[in-house]
Amino acid sequence: MKSRILALSLLIAGCTTTTVVPVVHEPLSMICIVRNSDVNVDDFVQVVQARFAYHGIHTRLFDGQPSALTCPYSLEYTADRWWDFKPYMVDATLTVKKGNEIIASGHFHIRAHGGLAVTKWEGTEAKLNPVIDEMLASYHQ
Repeated sequence: MKSRILALSLLIAGCTTTTVVPVVHEPLSMICIVRNSDVNVDDFVQVVQARFAYHGIHTRLFDGQPSALTCPYSLEYTADRWWDFKPYMVDATLTVKKGNEIIASGHFHIRAHGGLAVTKWEGTEAKLNPVIDEMLASYHQ
């Protein structure tokens, strides 16, 4: 009986995990976002741009890899969706680079596709903003 209750609790709760390596001592006044055409989360880039702007960081969107002269800092991303009555984001990774060196990263993941937890249908902002905020916690304009 106890094992059934535990299993049901885990199924209902789902479980969200985040892993973040924050930006440290970098003057990120501008970041170039490298568009990932494989990502089919409609508002993903807009949410990222808005949250970086909230922290005082301007963004530019590139269809290819920007040159280090044009853009010393770049952001690459991935995201995956799942479907349960409607699509929702289950996984996202943000990687900030200075040239080819990774200087910060953030990862959001919903384990077991969220189970029966209704929070799995929260929007992109609710899922990404805490990750971006933690990535930029030590960044000061």
